Amino acid sequence: MELIAVVATDSRRLIGQGDGLPWHCPEDLSAFKALTWGQSLLMGRRTFESILARRGQPLPERKHYVLTTRGGPSFPTVRYMGSLEQALALPVEHLFVIGGASVYAQTADRLDILYLSLIPGLHTGDVLLPDLGNRWAAQRVEQFQTFRRWQLQRSSSALVEWPQLVGSG
Repeated sequence: MELIAVVATDSRRLIGQGDGLPWHCPEDLSAFKALTWGQSLLMGRRTFESILARRGQPLPERKHYVLTTRGGPSFPTVRYMGSLEQALALPVEHLFVIGGASVYAQTADRLDILYLSLIPGLHTGDVLLPDLGNRWAAQRVEQFQTFRRWQLQRSSSALVEWPQLVGSG
């Protein structure tokens, strides 16, 4: 299984405000949708609850695997997982980690690919992206109208420092 993280952040590593995003960036949401359409998503309970609060239902055309010991509302495309090990044993080719901070931290050492969107500006929030390590090689950089996204591949020799990404954004 390939473990792929998808995250949007500002230059200070901010990823959340309460149970939502600290910015409104429709173009990033569209790029997220295109990247994850038809895929399996791994997320924490609060991330899933924020999706339900915003949309009233899970994201369409995606399977949702929610890390929680509580369970939650029943949907055909949602499965609750009690541990990361249980999620990593799923029979899927790609598993997209979409948040929150705790799930990013739990998967940091196991990630194969990282899609990192840098949202310009300084925003207000209370959730920061944990350290995902710096052994990444840039595979591709996409410049959108309102943000830039890197596709980074785990590497034993490459070294990508956070200031390098922010400074080139």
